[in-house]
Amino acid sequence: MILDLKVAVITGITGALGKGIFLRLVNEFPAIKIYGTARSSKRAGEALCSFIEEDIRLSKRIENKDLILIPAEFDTMDIKKVQDFSQLLHQEKRIDLLFLNAGTIISNGLYWSAAALQLLTDIRHDGKSCTPDGISKSFSTNVYGHYLLAEFLQDLLASSADARVVWVGSSEGEQRFFDSSDFEGRNSINPYGSNKFCLYIISQFLNKRYQRQKLSIRSIVTAPGILPSNIAASMVPSIFIPFLAPFFWILRFFLNIEELTIDAHSAAEAIIYTATVPLEQLYIEKRADSVCSRLGAPSVCLTAVPFISVDLETKLYEYLLKLNSKFGIHLNTKHA
Repeated sequence: MILDLKVAVITGITGALGKGIFLRLVNEFPAIKIYGTARSSKRAGEALCSFIEEDIRLSKRIENKDLILIPAEFDTMDIKKVQDFSQLLHQEKRIDLLFLNAGTIISNGLYWSAAALQLLTDIRHDGKSCTPDGISKSFSTNVYGHYLLAEFLQDLLASSADARVVWVGSSEGEQRFFDSSDFEGRNSINPYGSNKFCLYIISQFLNKRYQRQKLSIRSIVTAPGILPSNIAASMVPSIFIPFLAPFFWILRFFLNIEELTIDAHSAAEAIIYTATVPLEQLYIEKRADSVCSRLGAPSVCLTAVPFISVDLETKLYEYLLKLNSKFGIHLNTKHA
């Protein structure tokens, strides 16, 4: 038995990108323990079992005990489940890799008249639907639930000599969708873009804290590019989904649209890069983007993150603290 296993957490293991991250991760690390999450432990377990069935080598690694898989329940829209999952993880001595992947676009469908011209991303966004806790579903799913998890796990991350907090962001995370008087993006024309912009702010203030406390933790935002399956999941009739990938391949080849990563293996390129590059080479002021050539060769493009003022950083942090106080959550961490 190999004793020194890397310990990784992947939220949203049932999605295409979750699978891509998982498969790339087990190939990169000869000894690793992975917690894979979904909104029910049953769904997480079914996903992990399906991965094993597809690759007999994984079964052999499990027998050799250099691969340990643990399905777990985690729901970013349920604060109690975030807390419960954190408690489960505290049976570990450390966490080395935290992949904050679970997320969604809360929508009412597509503007079909414009969809063909905008790669199926002209979406009827819904930022006003709320969780039972009264938080915007979009903000809770894409921002707050993961922020809480990162905070709850800081002690375990700090116990690693080389920890990474990897946020799955998006090129849609633009400041033009964000309003500091509406942190949850309820009134934004693109709540998803607003939420993903928040990740830059959170990552920035976390990195300041980690550096101030001299912790070997880095927080970085990534962008996986465009996967047809992710876009289509809740907005396109299932009959059309098999035709999306060939359509996107044609677009990428003739228009050279690098952001069209299309498959999960390619989309995970930048995410795995952030997990494997030496810590001193991990540029926290850059976003790591997965991109592809016309013929589909994946690579990583480092893109400068937007400038975040200290004032804006402080305001969002204070808003998150207000939410924490509302739900009786008291953290031992302080803003840099």
